[in-house]
Amino acid sequence: MTREEILAMDYDDEVLDKACKDRIVVSHYKYGPVSVNYGQGHVDINESIEKRWKAWQDTHNTEFLVDMINLCRIAFRYPQYKDAYFKGTDSSESPGLVGMSINEIKRFDEDKGDY
Repeated sequence: MTREEILAMDYDDEVLDKACKDRIVVSHYKYGPVSVNYGQGHVDINESIEKRWKAWQDTHNTEFLVDMINLCRIAFRYPQYKDAYFKGTDSSESPGLVGMSINEIKRFDEDKGDY
């Protein structure tokens, strides 16, 4: 598959990005600039993410997921760990998934014939 086909199938930039942008604007008026609140360390990004995750688990309101997406983007832009860095990782360094992906299932099914 091409990059465009994969993104068309698995990435919703129109609806989700609009929801994220709308909440950033509302947040700006409610709390002030992200660059000040998080960029200057006035707000704890980690606790803010955890609170949204708990709210999502308790209510199943996807608005909290949108908040978490924004907070993760903010944490990427204004990391609160002084030693934060970005380094692409391969499978050996990835924490992995919980469960079995469709590709793992396919490989497992293909390997079953060898026994």
